[in-house]
Amino acid sequence: MILAWSAFFLWAFGIGTQFLSTLITLVCYRRSDLIDDTEIVGVSIIKPIKGIDPGFEEGVETYFQLDYPLFEILFCLQPGDRAQAVIENLCRKYPFVDANIIISSAHIGPNPKVNNMLEAYENASHDTIWVSDSNTRTSRDMLHRIVTYLKPNVGVVTSVVSGREGRLIGGRLECLFLNGFYARWMYFAAIIGWPFVVGKLMVFRRSTMARIGGLSTLSRYIAEDYMAGVAIRRLGMKIAVMNEPIEQYIGPLTLQKFWSRHIRWGRIRKAQSPLTFLIEPLLSPFFGLGSGLVAIATLFSVSPAIFFSAHLVIWLLCDMAVYIRMEHKMGWTFFFDWLIREPVSLGIWMQSLLGSRINWRGNDLKILPGGLVTPR
Repeated sequence: MILAWSAFFLWAFGIGTQFLSTLITLVCYRRSDLIDDTEIVGVSIIKPIKGIDPGFEEGVETYFQLDYPLFEILFCLQPGDRAQAVIENLCRKYPFVDANIIISSAHIGPNPKVNNMLEAYENASHDTIWVSDSNTRTSRDMLHRIVTYLKPNVGVVTSVVSGREGRLIGGRLECLFLNGFYARWMYFAAIIGWPFVVGKLMVFRRSTMARIGGLSTLSRYIAEDYMAGVAIRRLGMKIAVMNEPIEQYIGPLTLQKFWSRHIRWGRIRKAQSPLTFLIEPLLSPFFGLGSGLVAIATLFSVSPAIFFSAHLVIWLLCDMAVYIRMEHKMGWTFFFDWLIREPVSLGIWMQSLLGSRINWRGNDLKILPGGLVTPR
């Protein structure tokens, strides 16, 4: 009987958090109010670049089209990066935009993204910094919306990521993960007072970053975004999670590339937050289904077939609601992708659990406890 009730509470925990996180996501996702011109602050947009991802030019161009009176864009590249020619063409196309390319081979630590950004960060014209990954896309009024969140007690502004236009099995799974697991739990964490920072969009004052030792202090960590949030919260300042997400164009992505990317993210989560990483399988619909079937076999007079169907339908409807909210559409392959997502998730989780080595854009690294990183 104790086993049956334990199984029931595990099922109730899983289905309850699924329903609650869905509701929170649907409520939180909305557009922020625009500011008036009296609140304008200068912003330096730092875009670390390495290579050309699918949709790269179209995504970068959206930043040249920002409707904001005072900003600059600093593109950070290493020597010989073929993305330089694409950016130079955009600079010629938008000569009225204050945009500069910074070529640097700086190396202050094992985190390649921080190395790439450092020179741009130190030479930025404005105190307000927006770190923006190269595979994101923005709306014309995004800077106006971002600045509304940057109150005096806010140390960093960040955003949920919305995966768009995934193609091939890897791309579609990437959208399912971003527009499901990651979106719902980032909104959920923010609501319960445990927000964290995602580097796709990270906005802060350079004067605030100086209080934690500057950007260079983050070069020892694999997840500089997460650790920036931890350090800023220790200052007594807040992390503001925007209501609207930042878009990430996915495009064609093979299963192998998808798997490698999520092994990296899984091992980062394991190093940074091991307890929450360990309970991730409890939030799987199939784990809940198994524990629920154990419970009803002993405690309730419910047909296993009815319970099986009702459980999966409820879980599926929650995931559909979040997915449509995040991407605004749903393709005909959604149901097939949804069914294979969970076995894939379990495989990624198990492989993440059993190792600590990753490859990040050609850099072979080993993640140490606490998120420190070292070349392997």
